[in-house]
Amino acid sequence: MRRSRVRSPSAPPFLSCQRIQASPENRPSAGFLLSFVLPERHPAQPPLRPSRLPVRLRASRPNERDVRMRTGKLLATSVLCTCLVAAAARAQDATPVPSASASPAPSEPKLLDTVVVSGRVAGPGLWQVYRDEDHDLWIMGTLSPRPADIEWDATEVRALVARSQEVLWAPRYSVNVDANLLQQAMLGIGYLRAKKNPDGQLLKDVLPPELYARWLQAKAKYLPHDSGVERKRPLIAAQELFAAAVKRANLSSRGFVYPAMQPTIEANGVKSTVPRVQVDITSQTAKAALADMREMQLDDRKCLAATLDAVETDIPRMVSNANAWANGQVSRISFASLQRRDAACSDALIRPEFSAKYGLPNIKDSVEARWLDEATAALARNASTVAFVPMENLIGPGSYLDRLRAQGYTVSGP
Repeated sequence: MRRSRVRSPSAPPFLSCQRIQASPENRPSAGFLLSFVLPERHPAQPPLRPSRLPVRLRASRPNERDVRMRTGKLLATSVLCTCLVAAAARAQDATPVPSASASPAPSEPKLLDTVVVSGRVAGPGLWQVYRDEDHDLWIMGTLSPRPADIEWDATEVRALVARSQEVLWAPRYSVNVDANLLQQAMLGIGYLRAKKNPDGQLLKDVLPPELYARWLQAKAKYLPHDSGVERKRPLIAAQELFAAAVKRANLSSRGFVYPAMQPTIEANGVKSTVPRVQVDITSQTAKAALADMREMQLDDRKCLAATLDAVETDIPRMVSNANAWANGQVSRISFASLQRRDAACSDALIRPEFSAKYGLPNIKDSVEARWLDEATAALARNASTVAFVPMENLIGPGSYLDRLRAQGYTVSGP
């Protein structure tokens, strides 16, 4: 019979074993898609640099090895093509996703946080996955954005990593464009053009008057000095507005987990694994895709409208999520209201005919399968493995944890 998993001698005291009730449906988000148009560092894997613990969360320079979306090729080209691949992935997903015009989700609790926590925090506990007595996978859910002014006390997680054999990070995919220097330059120009409205139009030319008036009010508050955003597609303008609103709320998308773990990983010789899926395309395919992107009539006005709704009503939910993460209150984290904006913005990129034309695979399914393959392999070969995965991949139906349960593993939650 398996020994008790509650505060066992080999497990640190913060690893409790209550099962969490699964909440919203897990699906690809607008951030998942739009992050490749406006790339950000992955929240779990910031630059490799020495760091003391506890770690003060501060901005630092991107690490090319961990954040570039290409292999020796032009970044701009790759991120745009990756965005289109991601749109194709969502278009191919069989799981129905409610649009922004669908029936609204159940209302949020009326009492949401308005002040972001600061100071030293322990963060959430970890899920424990196992099938037998001798092999454990500990999973910590990361969150982005999170409180900007917190100090994460990583002492206990670091101790767990030190006695583990492997650390498993979130999956990622890359786009490799086979292009020479001249082709890279031309594709870069094509990418910059694709971000803007066709025919030199401004947002006032492509948005209905009422929506444009709402945009001007939000822009005056969050992007008062950015005149260039008026030339960009509503989809791009929406993402820049949302990022500015998140920053104003004293939340941050900067990575912080890897700097805390990197010294321990190196000092103890712990294996570090990033599951990867790579898509290879030719320069001709990239050029054609960019040309198609410039001519596409994207239904991205709904994305901008949903983003304006979000900055007005959903920022408190993000603050509550961030505070709940910092205080270890996983049951308070919810992505339900935030997913309405995600659905509206990712719907704008759905083009099934595009994926069929260029033979693009279902990337969402591919990266999830890749992570699960690495996780089950690590469980088989290691006595202890620690994984860091975005929280939204862990707490909804169809999550990584549900898929591990379906394979016969026992999952105990924080």
